[in-house]
Amino acid sequence: MRAGSETTSLRNWDAIVGIKGRIAPGAERKIFVPFYLDVGSGMSHLTSQAMVGMGYTFGWGDAVLAWRHVDYHLKDGSKVESLRFEGPSIAATWRW
Repeated sequence: MRAGSETTSLRNWDAIVGIKGRIAPGAERKIFVPFYLDVGSGMSHLTSQAMVGMGYTFGWGDAVLAWRHVDYHLKDGSKVESLRFEGPSIAATWRW
């Protein structure tokens, strides 16, 4: 019978620079395209994050359906050298 366990921890800092905004074409500007992009480095080789989606503005706030991608390339020889997350996201913002 085989048994075992592995434990790891990660303390990491990175300097990150990015851009965030939204494009809202048309006269009413109800439909918009939100976007976010950042890139960084430091203790990691490279980190990046990107998001783009479609949103609609209501009287109470905004609703957004987006795709998000997060990528970390850590130092070689670490127990965790690469992490990647991506998938859809749904968000709502209320204004009062």
